[in-house]
Amino acid sequence: WHALERRESQQKLAYERSKYLQTLISIGDGVMVADCEGRIEVLNTVAEKLTGWNYEEANGRHYSEVFRLRHENSTLDIRDPIRAVLETGESQEPDSYAVLESKDGRQYDLEDSASPIRNGEGQIVGVVMVFRDVTEKKQQRLKLEYLSFHDSLTGLYNRSYFEEEMKKLE
Repeated sequence: WHALERRESQQKLAYERSKYLQTLISIGDGVMVADCEGRIEVLNTVAEKLTGWNYEEANGRHYSEVFRLRHENSTLDIRDPIRAVLETGESQEPDSYAVLESKDGRQYDLEDSASPIRNGEGQIVGVVMVFRDVTEKKQQRLKLEYLSFHDSLTGLYNRSYFEEEMKKLE
């Protein structure tokens, strides 16, 4: 009887594990899971596209080889959200200046967040990193900012720009 209960419990556990893994893989944002040593365990298709690495290549590698973040200003350093989670044990919020450099050299502006994965005793056993490409959104925002201070026909500064500058000077 105990063997039957154990087998049913193992089947339920396998089903639940598969369901949650499929959920992670099918999310529309990039998802990467690293263990507590920083080795990649999960990489969904969006993360594969953005990093340029497929799961087979990335599996078992240190996340810093695959997930190469830098600050949009190359002279400044950027915080490493995965390392910060492993060190602090707390979720890390997005850094608006993060740029991901893919394997083939493409660059994507990112919004990201990293959270710890804990076992039943509360110990950190890994990190889940969720990120999305916001390059187009950022370019549109910059274009709107430009148009709000420049004439669309001539490209010269407009009245709004001068009023804003006068406020700064005062």
